[in-house]
Amino acid sequence: MNEQFDGVVLFKRPYKEKDLLVKIFTQSYGTKMFYIRRGQSANHSLAPQLMPMTYNQYIGTINEEGLSFIKEATTLSFYPAIQGDPLIYAYGTYLLQLVDASLPDETPSKEVYQMLLQVLQRMNVKEPVEILINFVELHLLKEFGVNFDWRGCAICHRQEGPFDFSVRKNGLLCQEHWIEDPVRLHIDPKAVGIARVLALVQLTQIDGIKVSPYIKEELRRLIDEIYEEYVGIRLRAKSYLDKLNQPDEFFKKQQALLKKRNHSSD
Repeated sequence: MNEQFDGVVLFKRPYKEKDLLVKIFTQSYGTKMFYIRRGQSANHSLAPQLMPMTYNQYIGTINEEGLSFIKEATTLSFYPAIQGDPLIYAYGTYLLQLVDASLPDETPSKEVYQMLLQVLQRMNVKEPVEILINFVELHLLKEFGVNFDWRGCAICHRQEGPFDFSVRKNGLLCQEHWIEDPVRLHIDPKAVGIARVLALVQLTQIDGIKVSPYIKEELRRLIDEIYEEYVGIRLRAKSYLDKLNQPDEFFKKQQALLKKRNHSSD
């Protein structure tokens, strides 16, 4: 029986000679894999709604086991600013991979679904993308089974900073207890303070956060350390992002080529 549902396309990949497998994150059914017959054809009627990082409404068959199928589709949001900027698109790809990794297949999560839609919408109006991604990374930790008390010190529970982060103590350390862990991360307290804000507030509450390049780097280092120690995943899109963000001429040239390729396809 055909059902109507909406979802964000996470990725697509070739299947057999001419077909496609498309993974879509839906609100009602979680992540589902769809079989698209002759989906590799450039003039396929569903091609616009099979593009990664697009939000669409679908009519199709949802199977509890195995592959599902799509009959009709309508674009709800194409996110043109994301699709047209190679760097923002790279961040978006990492966002999709991270969401996909954080949830078991076919496990609905209204909270994560709505967060993804809101972040994509804000990325599309070119809000500071790094802060949006940091917000998602911190809020997805619980989906990986990682929970910290970001309100205060792991030892005395003091809620006034400055703070650092301790893997050994599994959380924040106030300045009086830095001595408890000589190998604490030594993150700039301003970056830890921003991480606390991002972890404790809703997405609508992070408007207007301005961060210097150095604090961005420290915030990135903090979150990378947490994911390495507690989550243990290394996504391909994250490795690519790290390379893009290196001040290396090779990657500057690569970004220029990506932009040129994107403009030539318009």
